[in-house]
Amino acid sequence: MTGLRVRTLLLAAALLFVALGLSVASGGRSVWTSDRTSQHAALDESARAASTELRREAEGLLVAVTAIAARDDVLATLAAAPPPDGAAFETARDALDVDALVLAHGPEEAVAALGSELGGVVPEVLGSGVGVTRWLLVSGEPWLVATVPARAADGRAGVLIAARHMEAGRLSRLSSMLGATVTLGQAASSADALVGASELTMGAPFAVVLQRSPRGEESLFDRVVAAGRDLALVGGLATALLLFFLDRTVLRRLQSFSALADRIRTGGEPGLRLPVAGKDELDRLAGSLNALLEKVDSTHNQLRHDALHDPLTGLANRALLYDRLDMALARRARSPVPAVALLFLDLDRLKVLNDRLGHAAGDHFLAELGRRLASCVRPGDTVARLGGDEFGIVLLDIADPKVALARADAVLELVRAPIPYRGGVYHVTASIGVALASSQHVPAQLVREADMAMYEAKAGGRDRASTYDSVLQGRLAERVAIENALRQALADGEVEICLQPIVAARDGILIGYEALARWTHPTLGVVSPSHFVAIAEESQLIVSVDRYVLERALSAIGRLRKGGRPLTICVNHASRTVDAPDFVEWVHEALIHFEIPPAALVIELSETQLSRNEERWLPRIRALSDKGVRFAIEDFGMGVSSLARLHHLPVALVKLDREFVRALGSSDEPITRAVMGMAHELGRTVIAEGVETQAERDRLVELGCTLVQGFLVGRPEAEAVHLTRLGLGPSTTIPDA
Repeated sequence: MTGLRVRTLLLAAALLFVALGLSVASGGRSVWTSDRTSQHAALDESARAASTELRREAEGLLVAVTAIAARDDVLATLAAAPPPDGAAFETARDALDVDALVLAHGPEEAVAALGSELGGVVPEVLGSGVGVTRWLLVSGEPWLVATVPARAADGRAGVLIAARHMEAGRLSRLSSMLGATVTLGQAASSADALVGASELTMGAPFAVVLQRSPRGEESLFDRVVAAGRDLALVGGLATALLLFFLDRTVLRRLQSFSALADRIRTGGEPGLRLPVAGKDELDRLAGSLNALLEKVDSTHNQLRHDALHDPLTGLANRALLYDRLDMALARRARSPVPAVALLFLDLDRLKVLNDRLGHAAGDHFLAELGRRLASCVRPGDTVARLGGDEFGIVLLDIADPKVALARADAVLELVRAPIPYRGGVYHVTASIGVALASSQHVPAQLVREADMAMYEAKAGGRDRASTYDSVLQGRLAERVAIENALRQALADGEVEICLQPIVAARDGILIGYEALARWTHPTLGVVSPSHFVAIAEESQLIVSVDRYVLERALSAIGRLRKGGRPLTICVNHASRTVDAPDFVEWVHEALIHFEIPPAALVIELSETQLSRNEERWLPRIRALSDKGVRFAIEDFGMGVSSLARLHHLPVALVKLDREFVRALGSSDEPITRAVMGMAHELGRTVIAEGVETQAERDRLVELGCTLVQGFLVGRPEAEAVHLTRLGLGPSTTIPDA
C-alpha cells in the first residue's frame, strides 16, 4: 500500500494542477479576450466622458463670451466712443481664463477677412447673429476659440473672439478624473487607431486622444490580481479537499491516539492498544507503540510481581502477606467466628549452617524450605518469606486452635526432613507461633501475636509450636509495660550500676571491675537484669541501655582510679549497639569526656555476636582496638567460633563460662581443660566467671587461669562500697596478652 506521505503529496500535486489549469483558463480569458474588448470599452467610455466635459467647457466659454459682448464698454468701442481703459479688457480676459480676447470691428470686409483665418466662422456668426465655438490647431497646438457677435445701437457690428490654449496644464484636471492622459490632436482614421487609445471627433480636424498612463498599467496589474483571485479561490477549494483528506486519514487517527495515550497515562485499564487499520506510517507507528505497550505491561507485571514476592524463594513477601491477611480478615469480619489462622515460622539452626557452609548454602536451604512450605498448603492459603529465616503462612477456614496446631506440627515435620547439599545431608528445625484472628484483629496485630508465640516456642526448647493465648497476652502486656518503664527509668537515672571485682587468680590482686546494671522500679520492685535486658534486646532500647551503662561505668572508674590505681572496667555490649553507625565515634568521645585512657576499657562481646556479620563488625572492632580499647569474648566455649576465626580477631581476653567452672572435678573437666587450652593456644588471657569456691579457684590456677571473678572474690556492689575498700590492698592492671 502506498505510504501516507506519498499519498498526501500525490493528492496535493493533483489539486495544485487542477488549480493551475482553472487559473490559466480564467486568466487567459481575462488577458486575451478582455484585453481588446474590455479595455476598448473602458477607453471608449472614458473618451465619451472626456468629450462631454470638453463640450461643457466650450459651452461655458461661449456663454461667458456672449455675456462680455453685451457689456457697455464693448458696445462703446463699437460705436466709436472713447475706448475703455485697456485694463477692463485684461480683467475680462482673466475672468474668462483665456489666453486672448479680441474685439474685431470696423468695415465689414475687414472683419470678414479676419474670419477666414478662423475657418470661415466670422461670416457665419455675423450672418446668423449666433456665437459659435471651434477647436483650432495652431502650430500643432490645440486651441478652443469662441466667437460671439456684438452689435451697437447705431447698427455697427463686430465679433468678440476669445481663445484658450488647451495645453496639458488645463487638461490635467480631466486626466486626473479619468485616470488617463487626455490630449487633443489630429484626428486619425479608425484604421490607424491603436489598442489603448480611442478617438471621438470634436469637429474636424480635432480628436480626443486617451493615452495609457500609470493608472492604465495598474489596471493591467489589477487584471493579473483578478487572475490571482481565481487561483486563490481554486487553491482554497484544493486546500479544503486536502484538509478533509488529512482529517480522515491523519488527524482523526492522531486524535484517537492522543485520547488513548491519555487513558494509558492516567492509569487506564491494562491491555489498551492503538488501532491498526492498514500499513501506512501511522499504522506502523501504532504497531511500534503497541509493541512498546506490551513491553511496558510485561515490565510492570514483573515489577509488581517482584515488589510482592521474595526473589530467592519466589514466595510472597511481607507486603503481600499483609495484603492477603487484610483481605481475609475483611472477608470474615461479619462471621461470628473468623476462620483465619497465621503461622509465624523461624528456623532454629540455619544461622549455624550458614556460618559453617557459607551464604550460598544458606540460600540453598531457604529455597528448599520455601518449596516445601509452598507444597503443604491448600489453594487459597498464602506462604510468605518475611525476611532472613522467617516465614509466614496464612491459613483460611481454620477457627479451631487444635486444628491450627496440627497444621503447624505437619509443617515442623516437613522442615525436619534432611536437606542434601554438596554430598552431605543437613537437618534444620523451626519454631512456630500460631495466632487465630478475632473479629477485631488487624494484620499487624495478628503478625505481632504470632511472632510472640514463636518466641514462646523458642523459649520452650525450639523445634515446636506454641499458640498465642490469654496467658501469653498477659506476658506480652507485661513486656510492653516493662519496656516503657525501662525507657523512663533510663531518662530519670533510676538504673544503677553495680561493680563486681576481677582479681588475679593466684594472689587475689584487684585488677578491675565488671559493670552490671541493676534496676529497682517503684511499683514493680526489683526487675531481674536477664528479664529487662532480654526485653530491651527485642527493640532498639538495648542501645540506650548499653550507652547508659558505659557512661556510668566510665564515670565510676574515673573516681576509682584516683590515687594512681590503674583499674580497668569491663562493659558488655549487645550486637545492636555495635551495629550502630556511630559506635566507634561514640565510644571514643565518651573516653575523652570522662578522661579515661582507652586501655582501661574492656568491651565484652558474645562469641555468637562475633560469628555473625564479621565483615561489618571487624573494621569497627579494629578501629577501637587501634586506639587502645581492648575486647573480650564472654561465654567462651559455648558458641561455634572456630580457632581460625578467633585467631585473627583483635580480642585480648576470653571469659570462661560458669558451666565450664562447674565441670571442674567432674567427668566433664576435660572439656574445661580443652577450652582453656584453646584460649592459651590463641595467646589470650583467660577470665573465669562464676567462681564460688576456693577449690574451683585453686584448680583454675593449676590449669593456668589468669583472672577470676565471682561470689568468692566479690559480689556486685555499688560504687560507694568499693571506694571505701580501695585502700585495703595493692593494685595492678590486667596483664597484656
